[in-house]
Amino acid sequence: MTEPRFSTRLAVESDVPAILELVKASWARTYDPIIGEAARKNLSDKKHVPALFLSEIENDDACGVIACSTQDGTEQIIGHTGGQLRGERLFFIDHLHVLPEWHGSNVASGILYTLAGAVSGIADAIELTVLENNPRAIGFYKKSGFYKTNGSNEDDGLAGIASLLMRLDL
Repeated sequence: MTEPRFSTRLAVESDVPAILELVKASWARTYDPIIGEAARKNLSDKKHVPALFLSEIENDDACGVIACSTQDGTEQIIGHTGGQLRGERLFFIDHLHVLPEWHGSNVASGILYTLAGAVSGIADAIELTVLENNPRAIGFYKKSGFYKTNGSNEDDGLAGIASLLMRLDL
C-alpha cells in the first residue's frame, strides 16, 4: 500500500476560505464534546474570521502554512497552522488543524517542519498552548520535539480548561 501524498507550502490569500472551513470544522469536532456547541460556536465565530488568516499571510511577523493533497487535478487543503511573533525571536502558534482522515499520516509533522523553516530567520523558538485534557495533542507535540514549560495556565485555556505551554527550540 502506498503512503498518502501531500505537500506543504505557505498559505496565500486564495486559501483563506478553505482554511476557515477546515478550522471551524476542526473546532466543532474537538471542542463541542468538551465545552458544548453553543460555547464553541460563540468563541470560534469571534476568533476565526478571514482577517485572522489574512494577517498570517500579509504580515512579516506572522506565518501561515497549509498541507495540500491533489487528486484529479484538484487541490484540497488538508491541514493548516499559523501564528505570529510574540516578543523578541519567539514565534507563537495559534492553531494547528488537520482533517481527521489525514491523522497519523505525518501531515501535522510536515506542516510544523515547513513552519519552523519559514520562521527560523525571525525566531529562535516556537511556543504554543495545548489543553491539559488533550493527551493526544500533547503526545504529538512531545514527539515533535516540544517540551512543557512553566506548568499550566487556566487563563490561556479554553472555557475554564487549563492549558500547558510547550516550546520547541529552533
